[in-house]
Amino acid sequence: MNILIAVTGSISAYKSYDIIRNLINNGATVRVLCSNGALEFIRPQTFRYLGAKKVYLPTNDFLKDDEINSSSEEIQHIELSRWADQLLIAPASANMISQLSQGCTSNLISSVFLAWDNKKPIHIFPAMNSKMYHHPFTQENIKKLETLDNILVHKPAKGLLACGDFGDGKLPSVELITDVILSSSLNFFETNNTTKNILISTGATIAPIDSVRYLTNSSSGITGFYIAQEALSQGYNVCVIAGKNASSRLDHLLCFKRYRLVRATTNNDFEIAIKNEMKNFHYYISAAAIGDIEFTPSNTKIKKSEMPESIVLKRTPDILKELLAKRSPTQKIIGFAAESGLNEKLLREKWTRKPVDLLIGTEVNNGLTNKSIVEGFSNDNAKYSFFENNNVTFTGMLKKKNLAKSIMSRINKW
Repeated sequence: MNILIAVTGSISAYKSYDIIRNLINNGATVRVLCSNGALEFIRPQTFRYLGAKKVYLPTNDFLKDDEINSSSEEIQHIELSRWADQLLIAPASANMISQLSQGCTSNLISSVFLAWDNKKPIHIFPAMNSKMYHHPFTQENIKKLETLDNILVHKPAKGLLACGDFGDGKLPSVELITDVILSSSLNFFETNNTTKNILISTGATIAPIDSVRYLTNSSSGITGFYIAQEALSQGYNVCVIAGKNASSRLDHLLCFKRYRLVRATTNNDFEIAIKNEMKNFHYYISAAAIGDIEFTPSNTKIKKSEMPESIVLKRTPDILKELLAKRSPTQKIIGFAAESGLNEKLLREKWTRKPVDLLIGTEVNNGLTNKSIVEGFSNDNAKYSFFENNNVTFTGMLKKKNLAKSIMSRINKW
């Protein structure tokens, strides 16, 4: 993915260093445009040290660029707008937002903006003083930019600003910005009836014991996040049903029209939400760590003096098994099996009971009973086994991001 990053005059320009480093570490090829205002806060050469392929100053529009080979290589605003898959403006100052909304071409950034293909995404992250951001003229300029379907103007974060004021105007976190860019597809703003729909469940359930205590597990929901990110980047419609405490990175994707997030708490919440959504989806990825036991909870805290020696457990409905029995012939389902001591016999037994199109076994251990072993839940990678077509087709360690890519490559072939 080729990403063109425009950095403008804001104290938060220093965050662009980390944004660029994160994008490059995730495989993106990056070029950087600097405004005159940005040069008051950052050193352009630092971007090259961090891995940016090229850094352009405001007056570099007609300098020859040997790295771009074409018949009009000396007109940078044309060539850069052709080269890039996405344009990211972060931070975007009030002055730059005004220039872009008025169609000015006073520098390389605004010229690239006007030459940009309206079928490719532009992400604008404003950063400025709260009064400047909420000024009617700034808001009018933002609304004008948002009339273009391929532009997303993201809301700034709220907090203590560099000037000492408290309010809207902070550049969002580096993690949020990079999550958004890596999830953005070339057609993220389009909607049509032919686009495939993916439903993902992720995170942990909570089984209340009384009004204070509950039983849960260590699932973070990050696997579901990476699958959603990969699906969005490929142009799918995505709905995620996530545990109440699942990763906040799932919220980073709410800016996309193709994405919906439903938070669930108990097993029953998950069951209702999944069944409500299932009829609308072509693929269901059951990545949630849905508990298989529940209790009859007390409405008040059980006093220590009244606490029984044992608690009665109840088995919860098997949501995946019910969905398999009721799915349409065109729907595909991927199931997860989180186990300790994962082996082919165990996977085959699970698949026999619940014959999903792909069963992904995961070796897990939360490290609470054996602190020398922490697998699956808390790590960025885990040991996986793929069971499909009545055979184990893969066993090995994978980063969760690469697991998501592998899942989507299979879906694309179905």
